[in-house]
Amino acid sequence: MASVSVVVPVFRCRDQVAATLESVARQRHRPLETLLVDDRGGDDSIEVAIAAAVDLGLPHRVVTMPRNEGVAAARNAGAVASRGELIWFLDSDDIAAPELVGALHEALVGHDAGFAVCRTTKFTATRIWTDEPDTGDGVRQGSRVALDILEGTIRGYACNKLVRRDLALAHPFPVGLAYEDLGTVLSWALHTPRVALVSRPLYRYRIHPSSLSAGFGEHSTDLLAQCDAVEETVSRSGLDCPDSLLRYRYREVVLPLANVALRAEHAGHRTALTRSALERARRMISWGDLLRLTRARPRLAAPAAVLWLSPRLYSAALRWR
Repeated sequence: MASVSVVVPVFRCRDQVAATLESVARQRHRPLETLLVDDRGGDDSIEVAIAAAVDLGLPHRVVTMPRNEGVAAARNAGAVASRGELIWFLDSDDIAAPELVGALHEALVGHDAGFAVCRTTKFTATRIWTDEPDTGDGVRQGSRVALDILEGTIRGYACNKLVRRDLALAHPFPVGLAYEDLGTVLSWALHTPRVALVSRPLYRYRIHPSSLSAGFGEHSTDLLAQCDAVEETVSRSGLDCPDSLLRYRYREVVLPLANVALRAEHAGHRTALTRSALERARRMISWGDLLRLTRARPRLAAPAAVLWLSPRLYSAALRWR
């Protein structure tokens, strides 16, 4: 049985982290250890996390960052400190079904895969839903999963995956970027022959208004850096997938960047930064792209065309969505 380390970055999560750690303690396949990575949030989140781990009888260690460096650096530090053969990067405000580690472990080992992935369920205080397509159980080539990630049929989250420690260490998260998951998970897929799939939605992903993806700020333009990194990773790998990259660019970068900037303006926060982000998103659009998208993804082509031709009309439509 391969041993499992759970890496939990702890940053301003005092109200959620106890429930997160309880879901670790309830795993039917007991992890070897839980690494609580204190990312120096300036509150008592790490003390709450330690107390919860002690109360739950959860084997744990604390890794203290020298200063607040963000979730990517915290995950990397936890991975380096880990002792398990496999790593689960668990977010400190999410929870998981009790069978998650066992199901992913069985799939990964059974298929001799580089990592295993399950689907996710999203939840708020009043709603719960799953919006990912059913992958089916089994195994796929890593290059095929890379295409699935670019197409959005497999999400590029790190948190719903169990990954071999050597693969995680070889392809760490990019420090300093707000959107650190997708490029790293893409690298994992491109550097392993096989990826194991578990169709059950075993990871519970919390949606809340304070999340980075929900708000606009200087971090929002990190989507552009993510796009550059993804395209460079694909280019180095030799994977020939221009259409998948095109759809990724519009689905994950162009439209989301425009949307968060305009929603900030709708809330009364029109600034030079929102204007710049909107213009940078529009500059990524071209007539040739729109023609290619129209043939394959008209649901992407239509809003992109409106954004390109009439930002005011796009803004009005977004306001009433």
